[in-house]
Amino acid sequence: MQRCRKASRPWTSQKEGAGFGQGGPLDLDDRGVRRPRASLRRATATLTHGPLTIDAGKQFIRWGKADIINPTDRFAPRDFINVVDTEFLAVTGVRAVALHGAETFEQTVTLYAQHKDQLELLEWLQVPFLALLVPAAFAVAWVSRRGAPRLTTAGALVALGGLCAGFGILPGVPHPAHLTVRDGLDVGAVSALSTAVEEHPIVQIGGLLFIVGITIGLLLLGLAMWRSGAAPAWMGWALALGGFTHPFMPGHVAAGIGLMVAAVGFAGASVALLRMRNEDFDLAPSR
Repeated sequence: MQRCRKASRPWTSQKEGAGFGQGGPLDLDDRGVRRPRASLRRATATLTHGPLTIDAGKQFIRWGKADIINPTDRFAPRDFINVVDTEFLAVTGVRAVALHGAETFEQTVTLYAQHKDQLELLEWLQVPFLALLVPAAFAVAWVSRRGAPRLTTAGALVALGGLCAGFGILPGVPHPAHLTVRDGLDVGAVSALSTAVEEHPIVQIGGLLFIVGITIGLLLLGLAMWRSGAAPAWMGWALALGGFTHPFMPGHVAAGIGLMVAAVGFAGASVALLRMRNEDFDLAPSR
């Protein structure tokens, strides 16, 4: 950093109207009596090896939230030159993150950068799945309502209510890490925004309702389809087990396999609905 500071001063100008080398030096510290016209806000080198990620350089260290004073302000100071429009200041240091469980946002960004095309394709594949999820649940409820009316009603309320709540509240696709890589956004800023959104009570409630809809709702609808006899019994069990086990499957691949199993159950309901006669589809209108 010191070598970069010395090398930048001869040709960098911060004085308005002045040519190169006639103004002040490039401000790498981003501090002073006045805000500099040109400053280096963030410059880091990232090393990732297995579950360990090391960031070295000038960086923003922010996590958590508080009502008045955030303890991380000790590591992420603010610029109070303008008390109305305060800005966070980066600090020079080394940060190490050891992964245990789910990936951090920084590691997700690295993953998207390494497999951009494949992960973008997976996001596009989610579009028809999410678009057809509610109609598929409605199809199961419709074909099962005659043979198991109470179980179908309970499953439809839980499943459709949870799915609709999740679609309306949760951020959904595309993933913020994908947008960060595609548009060159600041990793620290997007990470802080993503964390703030995930920790918001409304989003957490929406996530809980969506999980309940997938697990309990599809479980009840699968049992209702099995009990009603509207489709082969194994299709009802596929829907019930595929949805219920989805959050508990280890890893994204296993969770995706669980949803594919549930999709088989949805397909059974769709085939049964298409084969249904008009007089069985609904009651005849009263005269």
